[in-house]
Amino acid sequence: MIRIFIIDDHPLVISGLKNMFRKDRDNIEVSGSALDVSMAMQEAKPTSFDIILLDLWIRDTNPLENIRMLKRKFPFKPIVILTYEDSAIWQRRMYNSGAAGYLLKTSKKAQLREALEKVADERIVFPHLFEEVKIQRDQSAETTAKIEKLTTHQHEVVSMLCEGNSRSQIGQRLSISISTIEKILTSIRKKFQARTNSQLIWLLSQKKIL
Repeated sequence: MIRIFIIDDHPLVISGLKNMFRKDRDNIEVSGSALDVSMAMQEAKPTSFDIILLDLWIRDTNPLENIRMLKRKFPFKPIVILTYEDSAIWQRRMYNSGAAGYLLKTSKKAQLREALEKVADERIVFPHLFEEVKIQRDQSAETTAKIEKLTTHQHEVVSMLCEGNSRSQIGQRLSISISTIEKILTSIRKKFQARTNSQLIWLLSQKKIL
């Protein structure tokens, strides 16, 4: 069961998501909601939800500050942005701020569900962002230097995880077992002192290793 806490200043959006997902049918439950981040920080209990679904534009607030406040209050809860803002710039800003995903409010139910399942599995979801980043990396003379901080095998595994692949998909493409993949990820998390794969990817991005 995936439990989500919604923060959105439009009650109709909250109502629509509550009607969209039912725990007995979709294995997704809206366990709580708030109209702004301050209200969420007061009312949300960490034990009652797994993922925060956050509107990018909440009136009279700054998106970057909203992320910072939520990460301080709920450091181990992934944050997924839900917005009408189809912007690569804002995707990059939210990714760099530590968000686990960036979804559009125009997405279909199946797309939202798939994305939430990926985030619950400690993967990240940023449509089109990593294709753009990959092109930039391939054209950069600094790529080799950045990879040197990880072994080639480690870099392949983390890069594929970053692009949204599951452990089984990575295993199939690299012809290695899921247990081997987890050992690799555990080793890298330990090296960079990351508690989760999402935190690891964020740290590697901040250090310009990915």
